[in-house]
Amino acid sequence: MNRLVGVIVAINLGLALGGLYLAWRLWWLKQTLSLLADNLTIWERDLRDTLALADHLDLSRQQLLRLRQQYILLQRWLGYLPYLRQGLKLLAGVGTQRRQRLRRRGRT
Repeated sequence: MNRLVGVIVAINLGLALGGLYLAWRLWWLKQTLSLLADNLTIWERDLRDTLALADHLDLSRQQLLRLRQQYILLQRWLGYLPYLRQGLKLLAGVGTQRRQRLRRRGRT
């Protein structure tokens, strides 16, 4: 019976540490994505302001069309950000697993 209590405590401790690690990783990811979102918002605002000024400049219709096409292309690329975020999460997980394997081997 005493041994069973020790096993249950060990399992609970493992689950608690796993939950703590998961919470820390999620907090870190949130901080990173918040910074990225803030920077993209600023970049988009600046880009909109720049394109709004383009209407007042003496640009040929062809140049204005090219600028608008580039803006549409940038918007399309911004649509890929969720996929990029998923890829970064996968890469972060792979790096973490590799570091854990190296620690187990004693290479830190």
